[in-house]
Formats: sequence, C-alpha cells, structure tokens
Amino acid sequence: MTYPAYESFAHEIDAGYAAWRVYMTLKPPRLHFVRPRDIKIKALALELHMGAQHVRRAVDRLVEMGYLEQHGSNRRGVRSLTVCHDVERPDHSGNSHAA
Repeated sequence: MTYPAYESFAHEIDAGYAAWRVYMTLKPPRLHFVRPRDIKIKALALELHMGAQHVRRAVDRLVEMGYLEQHGSNRRGVRSLTVCHDVERPDHSGNSHAA
C-alpha cells in the first residue's frame, strides 16, 4: 500500500534509522489514517529489539516531522496515534506544500 506520506518518507534522509524502523512497523495496516490506536513504547521497543528511549525519540521525531499524529496519551503514558496520509513539507521558496 502506498500513499503520499509513505512515498515522501522514502526520500526523507534526515529521519534516521530508528525513525525509519518505527515508521515501517507502524505504517498501515498496523495504524490507521483516521482511527487512533494506542501504542505502548516499551512493547514496540521489545518487538523491534531497540531501547525504549530510542523508540520514544523516534516516535517524537515522526510526530514532529508530520508522519504520525498523536491524539493524546493516557495516565500511564500510552500514546494514541494515527499515520498521516499526507505530509506538509516546505519547498525551496520557503512555502509549505503537501508532499
């Protein structure tokens, strides 16, 4: 399955390896574009054989870059996430446009 943000992420050289691994794991069908799903950082870290801090930073980076959207977290810190279908990226003139 491809979608605009997925294709944009394929060219994202500044994301880093940890963010790439997390995104490839969370992309659809695991996460949806509309329906948020709770993601436990520690469980994801175990699945990926990565440290929880690396996974947490990767998720933060993906949210910051616009590839994931966080819809809040519960009192235990479990994040509710969706994958963004499209990503706003600045073009060379400084204007934003959807990728």
